[in-house]
Amino acid sequence: MNNTIELKINGETRSYPIGITLFELSKYYQAKMANPIMAAKINNIVVPLTDKIKNNCEIKFIDVNDLNGQAMYLAALKFILIVATKELFGNKAEVEFLNSLDKGLYTKMQIGESLNSSIVEKIVTKMAEIIDLDLLFEKITVHKKEAISFLLKMGEVEKAKNIQNLSNSTVVLFKLKNYFNYFYADLPNSTKVINKFKLDLVDDNHVILRFPTARSNNEIPEYKKYDKTLECFQKYRDWLAKVKVPYIANLNDIIANNKIREFIQINEIYLDKQLAEITDEIEQNKNLKIILLAGPSSSGKTTSAHKLSLYLKSQGLNSTIISTDNYFKEKEECSNENGVDFESPNNLDLSLLKEQIGDMLSGKDVSIPKFNFFTGRKEYKGEVVNLKEKDLIILEGLHCLNNTLTANIPDIYKYRIYISPFMPLQIDKHNHISTTDLRLLRRIVRDAVFRGYPISDTIAYWQTVRQGEEEYIFPYQENVNAILNTAAIFELGILKVYAEPLLYSVPVNSPYYEEARRLLGYLRVYLPITSEYLAKDSIIREFIGGSMFDPH
Repeated sequence: MNNTIELKINGETRSYPIGITLFELSKYYQAKMANPIMAAKINNIVVPLTDKIKNNCEIKFIDVNDLNGQAMYLAALKFILIVATKELFGNKAEVEFLNSLDKGLYTKMQIGESLNSSIVEKIVTKMAEIIDLDLLFEKITVHKKEAISFLLKMGEVEKAKNIQNLSNSTVVLFKLKNYFNYFYADLPNSTKVINKFKLDLVDDNHVILRFPTARSNNEIPEYKKYDKTLECFQKYRDWLAKVKVPYIANLNDIIANNKIREFIQINEIYLDKQLAEITDEIEQNKNLKIILLAGPSSSGKTTSAHKLSLYLKSQGLNSTIISTDNYFKEKEECSNENGVDFESPNNLDLSLLKEQIGDMLSGKDVSIPKFNFFTGRKEYKGEVVNLKEKDLIILEGLHCLNNTLTANIPDIYKYRIYISPFMPLQIDKHNHISTTDLRLLRRIVRDAVFRGYPISDTIAYWQTVRQGEEEYIFPYQENVNAILNTAAIFELGILKVYAEPLLYSVPVNSPYYEEARRLLGYLRVYLPITSEYLAKDSIIREFIGGSMFDPH
């Protein structure tokens, strides 16, 4: 009888005894990896290191540089912070993870006293002690009813309500020491693999939890404080408190009680109020000639530019919208072995853009190009712009806040707007949907609906998009006159209807299978919302169709 199996691990094939655990295997392969092993992928499916291997298969050990590994790392780090805080300040101490901010997690801490650098240092020391103990993250599978009852006793009402809406009959809780929790990502085998983190004091009851990312090669990226972005998040969160919808469970109650149509209208009014305030500022500044509107992928720039144009028109101000997407260089001028990098400002035809903007502001007739993404060339189809006195230009695109694009125009003539969907709605106190994931889901739906792109292509390209944002877009988000938040609290309920079939379509043999499943895990807690209640000028229409501005 053959008692061995053939395993291909990280590219090499060797024989091992049947029943060997992934943890035993990982001890050998850990020495060959620069970063701690989080888990393993067997035929593209993430499995914990406690699993025993009984059949021939291909195994790939993953670390924090893998998207799934990063999600596990962050979930474990959050649990360690929660446990450390409760051990130091008692069970009534609360840790609430509010939202992603730059390369960290903006975190609220209520410990019975104000935070200071000494207290933060004490928490960091306690976290390090827990990590050094090499404690197991235990997985406990319980019946859904038991989990709900247990979470309610712990005061975790939001978690209990969310689990109640899940279709599965069992739930996996995680245990560290004597503390239990529920996360939307798996956890690694033990605390020892969480080898790097930082905790930065923000104010009396907030800190930034920092950690390695999938693009930082297990190094902690530098944190930059973006006060205006943080203020934008907080303003929206205050509004959610007013309308009593701080968590997804509250939104689901509105849907279940058939009141979502009214809430959508209320939410859209709140979002449009930002445009009204920006319009008032622009109208009062008689020097302005150009409005620069920029933000990362899938922020809703096109719709926002058109809506702003209408708001300006209501104040007697005419504007012309110019998209930098139409000013890419010809394909042969900026292609490399990976094709054209549309995320880099270096591939924009800056000389033509500057010349045409200068001519427009001088009152000349200007023939505007339209970039054909299929042929990789600019086309001229007879669109001519002639600005009258006091007319404004709205220049929208990824890089419009980069001064290189408008260096020939004095700052006195510019009004800068940074746009992004900052989602303050939390799943529960310890789980949230990041702005990045929200934009990815928007892009997945848009690419499928309007461009016919396979979902795997969108997910595959996303890390390139993220790299470009961090290098070329995010550094400019504070040097602005206004920040426009385009996140609708209800939107994932609508996007779910479109995104779920696409995510389920990713086959198990795809390298993006687990990323699709991760996103599905978040969407499961949202009740679906019909798009028929959505106005034709809603930013969400830019991604699902039916927009009055017809950007596609």
